[in-house]
Amino acid sequence: GSPVLAAHLFRDNDQFSRLSASAQTRLSPKFLNKWQEIDILKFLPDAIGDDLAGRIEVLQQKILCEMQSVEESLKDNQRGYEMQGLVCVRCGRTHPVSAGKCHACRNDQLYTKHCTGEHRVAEYFSALRKSELWPSVHPFRTCSAETIALRISRAKVNLRHNCGAGNVCPLELELDMLAQKVDMILRKLKGFKLYPLCREDL
Repeated sequence: GSPVLAAHLFRDNDQFSRLSASAQTRLSPKFLNKWQEIDILKFLPDAIGDDLAGRIEVLQQKILCEMQSVEESLKDNQRGYEMQGLVCVRCGRTHPVSAGKCHACRNDQLYTKHCTGEHRVAEYFSALRKSELWPSVHPFRTCSAETIALRISRAKVNLRHNCGAGNVCPLELELDMLAQKVDMILRKLKGFKLYPLCREDL
């Protein structure tokens, strides 16, 4: 907030544009509550806070849409790949390839585990949950776009998925593409032009 105010008062258009673009990625949707507690920021035109809040809302909606589109893409790709391990058809537990039966439910019907569209969707949401991105309501209300982008990158890095497709598994590719798309959204952000000085500022 303070650097934006300094650029506003010193009429530095380039700096104001750069800082206001950066603020859109670094401020959470609740930033106005904090700004109202800082007396010096009252010298900023009221419109700046409202305009920033609007831009942040649009920005986070774009990121959320990209996250949701991954689910649809994963559902659309129904190709299956073999995975290591055997699955119990009764309880769903995964066992080593050498297992003869499921000791938990004493079932001897074990089948080769497969990476399917449904399995990939489940793993995608598991990765989001581990990175504190799902359920999405809380992070998109309290976190900055920059924090959300970092968590998306973390979900990609922490993914523990291993199937016959290797690096070209749709889940790996979609998460990689999501991180790239979000990064591009942040890079393309534009800042504001200088607002007129109020009489009180002169």
